[in-house]
Order: sequence, then structure tokens, then C-alpha cells
Amino acid sequence: ETVPPKDPMLKKKFYEEKFSAIVDRIVKSFDVNVAEFMREIDNSVQQSRAIFSQWDAVHNVTSPEQWDAIQLKAVERGQTDCPICLTELYLNDDLDDSCCQAPELNTKSRIQTNCNR
Repeated sequence: ETVPPKDPMLKKKFYEEKFSAIVDRIVKSFDVNVAEFMREIDNSVQQSRAIFSQWDAVHNVTSPEQWDAIQLKAVERGQTDCPICLTELYLNDDLDDSCCQAPELNTKSRIQTNCNR
């Protein structure tokens, strides 16, 4: 029915139903758009990861030994953060394989950061 009734109560109900139908259509279109938007983001993230992986495979020129030397020099200069990954450098006797590690210092301790090379 497209013509509103004359009775004020029925007229109010008529417009409420029309408004509700319009809102429902808008919400459904947003749901579709949000789902499509999220798919586009996921695809973009996948493509970015693939590009970065390819870049790292071709341009990864810092060996673990070089990485360790870089961190050691940073500690020797009194820096508290890794110059590359910017995580905190600290001395620790207990080594964790998931952390970056530099060569042994004179104190027989090692430098560690929370980064993953």
C-alpha cells in the first residue's frame, strides 16, 4: 500500500513500517559493503605480505653476525634501544632463542632485544 491512511494512528503505523523497511534496506547494504570492504583489506594485506617476503628474500643483506655486531656497537655507545628495530637492548645471562643476541661481552653477558630478526 502506497497511500497513507487518514486515521492518525494508522497513518503513524504506516510511516513507521515504511521507515523501518527503508532502514532495513540501508542496514543490509552496509552489511554487504562492510563484508566486501573487509575482503578487500584481507586481499591487500596478503599482497603486501607477499611483496615484503619477496623483497626480504632478494634484499636481505644483514647476516646474523652483522646483526649481532650492530647491536654490540649500540650497547658500547651506551644506547638503550636497538638501532634497527628500536626495541630495548638489555644484558641478560639467560638466553632466549626468540630474541636477538649479540656476541658475548667482557662481562660474559649477552645483549638481547625483544625483536625477531
